[in-house]
Amino acid sequence: MIPNQDGNVEIGQHDFGFSKEQYSIKEIILRHLRKISDIACEELQKSYWQKKPIKVGDSVAIMEVYHPDTRLSYIGAIDFLLDMIRCKIPEDSAGNFENFLQTYDEDENRLFEECKGEFSDKTELKNEWIEIKLERRRKLFGEIMLMLDRIDYFEGGSEEGFTDK
Repeated sequence: MIPNQDGNVEIGQHDFGFSKEQYSIKEIILRHLRKISDIACEELQKSYWQKKPIKVGDSVAIMEVYHPDTRLSYIGAIDFLLDMIRCKIPEDSAGNFENFLQTYDEDENRLFEECKGEFSDKTELKNEWIEIKLERRRKLFGEIMLMLDRIDYFEGGSEEGFTDK
């Protein structure tokens, strides 16, 4: 993520690309954690359009700038992190992360059904559901980090099975 001139963060910007250099899954996960940290340090807000006057010659024009929903960026980033580490979950016998995930998914489905019944307006439902998912993804992120710590994922040692080289 790179802050632009007006201080907003441009989602999707990255400082690594496709090159001849290959990264291990562990390195990709570490880079992704940095992106999650960048998103989490910003104000998580819904998307909006902002009108800005700009001078064009002797007149003034109105430029509209779109600011993406950073809440959805955070939610998506956590979901992607979970996808990347899913193959390491069986190693977490001490923490039983697999059972946590099953309960987590069941609770989320139940909450969605409850939330659907509360709101007749689809916009209200969407915003409320995003807020619920955001809160839940913060908890999930903490559980992911605890699981990775329990299996000593970030300690030195072998990356066997995790190297793309």
